[in-house]
Amino acid sequence: MERVDVAIVGGGPAGTSAAHAAAEHGADALVLEKGVPRADREGLGPDSTDAAGILDYWVDIMGIHPDEMPDGVVQNVLDRAEFRGPTTACNLRSTGIESSYDEFGYTFHRARFDDFLRSRAEEAGAHYRVEASVTAVDADRDGHPRHVLTLASGEEVGADHLLLCDGPQRTVTMNVLDEFLPEHRAASQVLSPPTANHIAYQEYRKFPEEIYQQVQDAIVFWWGLMPGHTAYPWIFPNRDRVCRVGLTMPIGMDIDAVEARDSYDLLHPEDDRIPQARRTSSACSNASTATSTS
Repeated sequence: MERVDVAIVGGGPAGTSAAHAAAEHGADALVLEKGVPRADREGLGPDSTDAAGILDYWVDIMGIHPDEMPDGVVQNVLDRAEFRGPTTACNLRSTGIESSYDEFGYTFHRARFDDFLRSRAEEAGAHYRVEASVTAVDADRDGHPRHVLTLASGEEVGADHLLLCDGPQRTVTMNVLDEFLPEHRAASQVLSPPTANHIAYQEYRKFPEEIYQQVQDAIVFWWGLMPGHTAYPWIFPNRDRVCRVGLTMPIGMDIDAVEARDSYDLLHPEDDRIPQARRTSSACSNASTATSTS
């Protein structure tokens, strides 16, 4: 069985940042990443990762200034966040939190950002393994090692410390935490409650010049234009007229329970389906047809 000081499940920003910190302090750190689809992260169309934007004070929290990143990671410098509603709107031009970064924030290319963080962690001495899906974790606080991870390949990895950074789905995290919670209280009820929001779809689109000019310096959110008081479309502007467009909405929303549902204009009136929490091209298509055009 392979032994390490720190095993990290998930190779996204959280996992690679944790690996960098552990390695910098002399720990033998191993990142286990089940595999990230790259085809949908380098071009236009549906995207499988989370939205990519940083506000000013996050720069200090990360401890990484954008000037340290390779060309192409930072996509657009932001000077505000816009909140647009049916009858009113407001602009937020300051977070109100002191920061060493002079701008409001920036958007970044998620795949290149991940690659940068991975290379940074590896330079610090961390190890990164792809196509390493964790199927089980046995935890014994008095054991040596305290954690034994089983991979899909059948391999086992022992670690004294375990960090769970497996993204918004939290599949491994919830299975591990369930062992330490009462039988009537599943981790999924805490980490993925049925009343929470989810990103129903997101994709990269190239905007016409006249529309891009209206959003190129801001992250923009629309409120009150769709059913569901916490449902909102949003735009994160990147460079070359490309924007990350998405829709966040409540999980389990029932369209038959929507009041005055006929008052919402659909892009395609015959399609009033509610998008589900899937990150596929079909979900993207369903979501975009159900979005209000008000």
